Amino acid sequence: MTDSIATQFDVIVIIQMNCVRVVSDTGLITEFGYSFGGREMAIWKMYLVTVIEIILFLVVGFLLTDIVLKNVYEGAGIRFIGNVWVVWFGLSFMLFGLYTIVLSYVSKESQLLKERLTSKTFWVIFVASTAGVFVPFFIGEIPF
Repeated sequence: MTDSIATQFDVIVIIQMNCVRVVSDTGLITEFGYSFGGREMAIWKMYLVTVIEIILFLVVGFLLTDIVLKNVYEGAGIRFIGNVWVVWFGLSFMLFGLYTIVLSYVSKESQLLKERLTSKTFWVIFVASTAGVFVPFFIGEIPF
């Protein structure tokens, strides 16, 4: 399959199965090869799975924040106002972190989970999100 696109700069872009070729009006040809097979495809699938998991946890976190956590905060005398999206993201990523930790014990052979658990960024986000959910109980308000 080959597609050609002409732009206002008199450059033609030819997209073929595994190569992008840019031809300018001066005859200069630049090629960019790419491959989506083997290990590269497996890595992209892992990233896609992670993005889908994060989106699902954002949805679940929003619902739990709006339905459950709002009532818990108000029951503890904490007004549910301000930047409550911080609490929403905190709850979502805290649940995502707990899900990753639990799943890593169940599925010990998953390379994705091993890499996630050894990531310093994962642990920083997990600790910060947990603090974002529980700090309001200690100071009596949502400080964000």
